[in-house]
Amino acid sequence: MMFQNNLLLTNCQLPSSSMIRSFVKHLVHSTRSSSSAPNATRHPATAPEFSAAATTTTTIYPHHDQMETSSDPRPLQEIPGPSPSLPFIGTNWIYSPIGPYSDGKDKMHIAYQKKFQDYGPILKEEFQWGKPLVQIYDPRDFEIVLRAQGKAPLRPANEAVRFYRQSRPDRYKSVGLINSQGEEWYRLRKSITPALLKPSLIRTYLKNQDTICKDFVQLIRKSRDCRTGEFAEFEKSLFLMTLESTCMLFLDHRMGCLDGHPPPQALDLIDAVNALFQGYQETYFGWPLWKFYATPAYKRYVAAEEAIYEICSEYIEVKSQTSCDSAKNTSVLDSLLNSGLDKRDIKMSIIDFIMGGIHTSANVIMFFLYQLAKNPAVQRRLQEEIDQVVQDKMAPETLDVIPYLRSTLKETFRLMPVIPNNVRILETDIVIKGYLVPAGTPICCQTYATSLQSEFFPDPLKFKPERWLPGAREPVSAFCPLPFGWGPRMCAGRRFAEQEIFITIARLLQAFDVTYEGEMQTRHSFIIVPAGEHHFVFRPRNSNT
Repeated sequence: MMFQNNLLLTNCQLPSSSMIRSFVKHLVHSTRSSSSAPNATRHPATAPEFSAAATTTTTIYPHHDQMETSSDPRPLQEIPGPSPSLPFIGTNWIYSPIGPYSDGKDKMHIAYQKKFQDYGPILKEEFQWGKPLVQIYDPRDFEIVLRAQGKAPLRPANEAVRFYRQSRPDRYKSVGLINSQGEEWYRLRKSITPALLKPSLIRTYLKNQDTICKDFVQLIRKSRDCRTGEFAEFEKSLFLMTLESTCMLFLDHRMGCLDGHPPPQALDLIDAVNALFQGYQETYFGWPLWKFYATPAYKRYVAAEEAIYEICSEYIEVKSQTSCDSAKNTSVLDSLLNSGLDKRDIKMSIIDFIMGGIHTSANVIMFFLYQLAKNPAVQRRLQEEIDQVVQDKMAPETLDVIPYLRSTLKETFRLMPVIPNNVRILETDIVIKGYLVPAGTPICCQTYATSLQSEFFPDPLKFKPERWLPGAREPVSAFCPLPFGWGPRMCAGRRFAEQEIFITIARLLQAFDVTYEGEMQTRHSFIIVPAGEHHFVFRPRNSNT
């Protein structure tokens, strides 16, 4: 079997059932004193466990000693954290029914906050195979870690993706920009991202993005319930809009997703992307049995990736037959096709960008719109700014004069991020909070949980965009939140994504007053996504209908 070639299995054995049973009594006893996991069925800003009082930063942590920095840093083994570490699964048992964070891996983002309360601003877990993982909760430490990166920063790869792609050299020359490391990552980054990092080229897409957003507004007008204003299929339609926009960027093709009859390929692509991220969640955070045999979770991931590959390849092949001359790279796809890269690298890169672009942008817009719906005063102020500067034809310079729109997006990233953390692996030892973290140890900057601490953000549960405005009195850190990362491994699609989000919100608020019935729930599906049904209500401006 192909899984026999996985080098990670060397000298590793599955724990026997008797071995696991022998630990159960000890684990239950050791976790009785731990507080129960927080209510994870609601967003932390509305859950009772995360009231303003509960999130107020204190200097007392139940499992944490004093942390004065000294000339003799303490060793990694002394960093507080859950124990014991089991063979094969490490401390992952803490997310099981017998563990202190038993709401499951779809509530990992809630567990991150609870662990800060339990252990303080630095803690250590042992991930699969007993590998240490250090988690930190202080923007000052985030800066120290991120500034210690080299020109080719390291971060943990998604091992399931890496393994699958290495098993298909006919399709993939490498494991991709997201999962590659070192010189391989640097080679891909240097070849793939220049077009995405050019503001002038990204601005050329503004007109088409605006047209797509206007089509989306018209779809809402036609499809919403005229009596209640509710648009029952808002989430599905939003994914179609971001798919339309992302494919326009990376495939030079409008798929026709917003004309009321989306093509089957579009619906299949959205389903595959959602399944892909759930496959990531199950293989990355679940027990690593897929390394021994093709588990259902691994099979679902592979099926999703192959479906995405087949759909995207068809469009890439068509475009490659008509690509522009290398001196006239008028689009991102033209730039990639004329970059000299192996076509396998080009396809892989486009697939990765499409997967990320569809899923993350749609969920960011959902969270953004929810916060505006729940904060009508903020929505009204934002509408005033939009009414003053946004015309029927969106001009590139418009995006330079929307400070409140930018601030509201930043505040959304703080309270309801899609990406809850950033992980780096440094090539040199580093001292954090008085502890020596050896080179090669993954360090997770828990930006989401930190964003909810009053030590760093006064009145942390209040949606307050004013804190981000230029000249604001309230000090904020440049290292929290970090929705697109920081440094050389910052998200290459940031400019396009922000442009898409700004235009979408501007056109929606120009046309509608938006409310939301109930409270939005969230779940962890490799990233943080909305959960359950959503009840957005769109009422045309200056109308009672």
